[in-house]
Amino acid sequence: MNLDRLRCFVETVRCGTITEAARRLYIAQPNLSRQIALLEEELGYKLFFREHRRLRLTPAGSYLFDAVQDIPDRLAGACSRAGEISRREQGVINIGLMESEQLVPSLVDKFQQFQQENPEIIINFERGDFDALREGLQNGRLDFIFTFSFEAEAMENVSCHIVLKQLPALVISAKHPLAQKDELTLEDLNDVPFVALHSQQSAVSYQIATETYAMAGFEPVNIRYTDSSEQLLLLVEIGAGATVVDENSRISSSPNVRVYPVRNASRNPDLCLVWKNSEELSKAKALFVDTMTKD
Repeated sequence: MNLDRLRCFVETVRCGTITEAARRLYIAQPNLSRQIALLEEELGYKLFFREHRRLRLTPAGSYLFDAVQDIPDRLAGACSRAGEISRREQGVINIGLMESEQLVPSLVDKFQQFQQENPEIIINFERGDFDALREGLQNGRLDFIFTFSFEAEAMENVSCHIVLKQLPALVISAKHPLAQKDELTLEDLNDVPFVALHSQQSAVSYQIATETYAMAGFEPVNIRYTDSSEQLLLLVEIGAGATVVDENSRISSSPNVRVYPVRNASRNPDLCLVWKNSEELSKAKALFVDTMTKD
């Protein structure tokens, strides 16, 4: 049985609605509905009675939920705990970084300081998008992630510390006629296609972007949604559309784009160090937190 589909089923029953379950799972509602339909197809029987917009468990669905409701959490907890035990024995710290972010000098300095002061501790890095970092932290593959503060605040049972204050930025191809202007605002882009990250990657990021556009009295046209930050940046570079990112996004240093500040954003995309609250930090992790959070 597919564990992701089982998790979708359990969370939908717990939340009572597809809408709330999709929000908690950070996926789009149609995708959640599809996962449940695939689970029903795999099992060969219906789990829900569908009554207009309401869902009611079938007798078979009710029995299955009672029997398996703790499996996703138990498995995630077991994997996380096993990973933590393994890394504690080996003196290893696994860190996830947003794939769209460049390492600014202040963070590089802290990484180097930690490595110099603790040469016996091995640091591993991997890049990922919002959902990959969330999943990595949840299942114990990653000990720490660097993500945006508004994303961290939407996560449960985590601690976070802002390590870099950032402002949003408007990015457009350097070859677009509007890129010749010294100043550019969202209101100037009423007829320009936009590229945006799909809401299933980060429902919070999608909501904040929507609020920022509304505050500026701006409604993007011809929006192309992507499932990857890397693809989004490449599309902007080749002139497929404009977008809003954080000022330290890797695209900001590209000669193929022009970058303009966004004023009066709904929330600023501050970069945050995030770790789980599951248990007391090991010595290696505590040392890392101490180094990264010092002013």
